[in-house]
Amino acid sequence: MVWLLELFVTNGKMNKMDNQKVLKEVNTKYIEEIDSEGVRRVRVVTETTTWFSDNVLARHNPTKSTSVEYL
Repeated sequence: MVWLLELFVTNGKMNKMDNQKVLKEVNTKYIEEIDSEGVRRVRVVTETTTWFSDNVLARHNPTKSTSVEYL
């Protein structure tokens, strides 16, 4: 089972199963926060990783960004 999972881990490179390349990955977390007054808020943290093609002379490959918002 572990070897099957390793085939899908790409780190921005070609996928061994069917030669697909990851271009963008988005990870979103919803975190509940309650302040000292008892007000409930939801903090949304979104982390985005973007890979560029190998033929582009990119200094920062992959590029990662994080955004935070409150609902």
